[in-house]
Amino acid sequence: MPLLALAVYGAFGSPQLPAQPLSARLDAQLEPVDMAAALARIEAHHAHNSEDGRGWEVVAPVYLRAGRFEDAAKGYREALRLLGESAPRLASYGEALIGVHAGMVTADARAAFERALQLEPAGPKQNFYLAQAAEQDGDVERARAHYAEIVAHSPPEAPWLAPIREKLAALPKDPGFEAVASLGTMDREAAIRGMVEGLAARLEANGGSMDEWSRLVRSYAVLGERDKAKTVLERARQSLAQKDPQEDSLDELARELNLSAQARQQ
Repeated sequence: MPLLALAVYGAFGSPQLPAQPLSARLDAQLEPVDMAAALARIEAHHAHNSEDGRGWEVVAPVYLRAGRFEDAAKGYREALRLLGESAPRLASYGEALIGVHAGMVTADARAAFERALQLEPAGPKQNFYLAQAAEQDGDVERARAHYAEIVAHSPPEAPWLAPIREKLAALPKDPGFEAVASLGTMDREAAIRGMVEGLAARLEANGGSMDEWSRLVRSYAVLGERDKAKTVLERARQSLAQKDPQEDSLDELARELNLSAQARQQ
């Protein structure tokens, strides 16, 4: 569909073309379309008509499919600026940003998906990538919720249902979750704090992965213990720097939880 749109836009959407009868234009479409030439034509058009939002929206998915992620991100960004926000534009913009960052769901991409989710809560693309972001953070329950949302609102014949169900089945199970959920409020909070402190002790003693450190930082932030969250964030920097630098991911986590400025000062 993006390639067809590109071809149609290339033939009909360029204001520098002389007027032609519709029948002549349709006849012309029977000839084979050179995609590279059509793409070059739109790029030349944008060089002199950078405010053509429809042109950006047509060419951005072509860039995305071609693996030209930075060009795709620019195209969607311009389409958003000129045509306004919509859930598909925002979700596709986030997808392009993931391509730019080699599969990492960055803070900018996450913000685009979350805004798309506000506009279209059942949208499969934004739910999928937010589930990926949750897995990236080690937040299994949030990932499960987003995948379940896709399954609940997809038609039975949707081609993405089978892989989404596989994703759901592959998520690790927490045997203690139901038991904790059944406790009273005070007991439940004590149990949760016990699990968090247990994770903290294990990471302090043996270190851990980026996902585990992120989960611990996020847990303290959710519990309202921001000083501990900041301390753990700096401890994660020290621990992970000895193995595989994770500065970008930790900086994004700090910004998301509003810990960045304070954490750097400590």
